[in-house]
Amino acid sequence: MRARQGWQGLLRGLRRTGSGPGIPPSPAVDADLLLRVLCHEFRTPVSALTSLTRALADDHRPLTGADRRAVSALARDQAVHLQGLLRDATAGAGVLTPVAEPEATVPLVGLLREAAALVPAGRRRVRATRRAASWPVPAGRTRQVLGNLVENALRHGPANGPVGLYAALRGPGLSIVVTNEGRVDDGLLVALRRPAPVVGMSGLGLWIVRHLVAADGERCGRTGCARGAWRWRCCCRQSVRCADPRGTRIGPAGSAGWESSLAPATRCRGGRMFSHVKDLQFEAKPDAPDAAFARRLQEVLGGKWGEMTVANQYLFQGWNCRLPGKYKDLLLDVGTEEVGHVEMIVTMISRLLDSAPLALSEAIADNPGGGAVYAGSNPAHFIHGGGGALPVDASGVPWNGSYVTASGNLLADFQLNVTAEAQGRLQVARLFNMTDDPGVKQMLRFLLARDTMHQNMWLAAIEQLKEDGLEEMPVPDAFPDSEEFTDEFGYTYLGFSSGTDAAQGRWASGPAPDGKREFRYDDNPRANAPEPVLPPGDPRLYGTNPGGSAGS
Repeated sequence: MRARQGWQGLLRGLRRTGSGPGIPPSPAVDADLLLRVLCHEFRTPVSALTSLTRALADDHRPLTGADRRAVSALARDQAVHLQGLLRDATAGAGVLTPVAEPEATVPLVGLLREAAALVPAGRRRVRATRRAASWPVPAGRTRQVLGNLVENALRHGPANGPVGLYAALRGPGLSIVVTNEGRVDDGLLVALRRPAPVVGMSGLGLWIVRHLVAADGERCGRTGCARGAWRWRCCCRQSVRCADPRGTRIGPAGSAGWESSLAPATRCRGGRMFSHVKDLQFEAKPDAPDAAFARRLQEVLGGKWGEMTVANQYLFQGWNCRLPGKYKDLLLDVGTEEVGHVEMIVTMISRLLDSAPLALSEAIADNPGGGAVYAGSNPAHFIHGGGGALPVDASGVPWNGSYVTASGNLLADFQLNVTAEAQGRLQVARLFNMTDDPGVKQMLRFLLARDTMHQNMWLAAIEQLKEDGLEEMPVPDAFPDSEEFTDEFGYTYLGFSSGTDAAQGRWASGPAPDGKREFRYDDNPRANAPEPVLPPGDPRLYGTNPGGSAGS
C-alpha cells in the first residue's frame, strides 16, 4: 500500500507537472488547478452544512427529538469532513510529508446517509442490502466520491427528477450505483474520457473522482449500457489484489467500489427486476390443523377484497403510473409487500390443511365432533390443490381480474385503495373472531396492523396529491365545469325519503369539500324530462312491439 491515499494523494499529484523526472514544476498552473479543486471539493460540505443548520433553526417546521439528533449527527459528520479537507489542503499547499497510516474505514451506511442528505427528501431513493450497508469502506475517499457523483446527478438530471443511491454486494465486491433521469449529457461523456483536468469547473468533479481512485495505482473505467446509457465504475482494491486483471472485480477484505449511472435511470441488461427472499414477512404457522378455517381464510386471499386483488391493483396502478418518483415507488412498494402477504396466507392455508382428514371415517375416528369440521372443509383444497391453497374465495369462486382497478388517475385510484384496505381489514377482523388458534391469530394481528398503516398511508397520499397541486376534487379535476350543469345539479342533495332527516347531514348544507360551492338541500326533486316513449324495434329481432301480433 502506498504511503498516503485519496485527497492528499491527489494534492500531491497536483503539485507535480511535466512528463518525467527532472522537469521542473510549473507553480502557476498547479496553483490555479489546486485552487479550483479546493473550491470544488469545499462546495459540497459547505452547502450541506448550510442546509442542515437551516433545518435545525427552522421554527416553521419543528423537528422531533429523533430527527433533530439525526440532523445534528449529519451536520457533525460534514463539519469533520470539511475540517479534514482543510487540514489536507494545508498540508498539500506546503511540503507534503507522507503518512504511513492507511485511511480509516467505516461502515458504508453512514456515508450513504450523508450523501442522501444532499438530495431533497421528495427526490431521494436510497436502498442498500444489509451486508452492503455494513461493508467497511475508506471514509474520506468514499465520502468525496459519493458527494461528487450525487452532485453530478442533481446537476445533470431533470429539475425535480429522482436521484437514487443503491448499494449491494456483487460477487466478491461492493457496488454503489448513483442514478438520475434524463438524456446522456455530452459534457459528461467528454469528462469521462478527459486525461487532463478541465480549465473551468464543469467536469472537474468527475476528473477528481477518477484521480481519487487512481491516485494509488487503482484502475477505473466506464462500461456502456443499453440505449445510450452509461455506467461509471471505479474499484478500490486497498491491500487486496484484484480478482479480475481488468479491475472490474475486487477483493472481499476491506475493498470498495463505486458505480454511477450518470445520465439516465436505464439499467444495464441482465439485472434482476424482482427477487424473492425465502423468509416470510411474518410467521404463518398455526398451532393445529383446521380445514374448515382454511376455507374461510380463502376469502382474504382470493376474494374481491383479498390480498391477490390489492397486490395486483397496486402493481398495475404503479406500472401504469406516468408520474415517476415518489408516487410510482409508493404503488410498487406496497404492491410488492402485498405479494408477500399472498405468500403468508397461502402458507397458512397449506399448513391448516396438513394432517386434515380426507374421509368422514377419519374425521370421526378420534373425535365425534370431527364430522362437522370435515363437512365445513372445501373438498377442492384436496382434489384440485393437493392439500394446498387455491386462487379462490371462501365460496370457491375463482379470483377474477375484474376486481382490479387501475384507472390512471391517482386520486381516483387512491380513494379506491382506501376502500380496499378498509374492506380487507374488516374481513380480517371478522376472521379473527372465528378462530381460537393462537398461531393463526398472531398472523391476523400482523395483517390488521398493516391494513391500519395502509389505510392511513393512502389517505396521506391523497392529501399529498392535493398539496403537490396534481389533483383535486371532483375527479377528474381537469374536466371543465363549463361543460357540466354545475349550477343546477352539481352541489344539490336530492331528498327522496319521507321526512327531512338527511338534511341534518354535512352533505346537505355548508361548503362542499372541494371548496368550490355550497351544498343545498332539495326536499322536493322534480322531473326534468318527459316520460320516454321508445319507437318500435326492428321486427327482425322479434321484440314485442305496439300493435304487433304473436305470430302468423
